[in-house]
Amino acid sequence: PASFEQLQALNPDICAWLSLSDTKIDYPVVQGRMNGEYLSKDVYGGYSLAGSIFLDARNSRQFEDAILLVSGHNVSSGEMFADLVKYEDADFFEKNGEGLLQTPERAWKLNVFAVMHAPAKEELIFDPEFAAENRSLLLDYVEKHALHVEPEILTAFQTGDGKILVMTTCVNGPDEDKRRIVLAAMEDMR
Repeated sequence: PASFEQLQALNPDICAWLSLSDTKIDYPVVQGRMNGEYLSKDVYGGYSLAGSIFLDARNSRQFEDAILLVSGHNVSSGEMFADLVKYEDADFFEKNGEGLLQTPERAWKLNVFAVMHAPAKEELIFDPEFAAENRSLLLDYVEKHALHVEPEILTAFQTGDGKILVMTTCVNGPDEDKRRIVLAAMEDMR
């Protein structure tokens, strides 16, 4: 596998690498100047219907924010964030909640703690700055709307700090205006 230096030489917008256990999700993360920039571009900047996994343009590319929003397409071939649907299965959710997020400087262990659907315009999910300012409202929203939740992690967030990675993709079918959301606690591995 290429090093971050090699990847960033190909495209300086590459800012991280994300992988989730027992899924096909194992991709570089890019951050464009605008959120729509990588909806139809691959990580090298070429056209791609599948797009790329991308960090919200309002977030720090060093992943310093309390709430971080990462998006990707739900590709029918199973690419990008298609496997987020697996977390809707209670057995899979219970047994497969780990992942890793790496930047050139740091790494975080990921612990998935909730999966849910939300309207595409839900500010508590899709505005990371607003979500960080209204953290307790976000956590209440997650608790109320989650299909599955890990109560110990949710309770820890309600009583303390910590970073949350919000991963989002489309929900195919009759709920085209909804998005699938998987939330993970970020544990600094320093």
